Amino acid sequence: MSTARDRLASRLEFRPPGAQPPEKKRPADEPPPAARTRLVRRTVDLPAARHHALTSWCEELAVNLGVARVPGQYVMDELVHLLLTDETTARKIREALRKRFEEE
Repeated sequence: MSTARDRLASRLEFRPPGAQPPEKKRPADEPPPAARTRLVRRTVDLPAARHHALTSWCEELAVNLGVARVPGQYVMDELVHLLLTDETTARKIREALRKRFEEE
């Protein structure tokens, strides 16, 4: 069993540029590593007015849905999903970003 110090030392071991790290062999009876399943955090900075508008929109939606609250995080997650799965939305976002970069 290797210690944390041994693992760190192996990562810091000198290798000439372009050299590949030594291949690690997994025992045949060991299953392959699991795919990453944890959530990954992304943050966004919003102008105050847009932040307040989003908060108000979420509060109004919560009333319409009959729930205590709709977190802005849920809205952002659904927006990203829509962006990645709906070509019309993706086209609108690309156009908006093109205009934003032209203004800079």
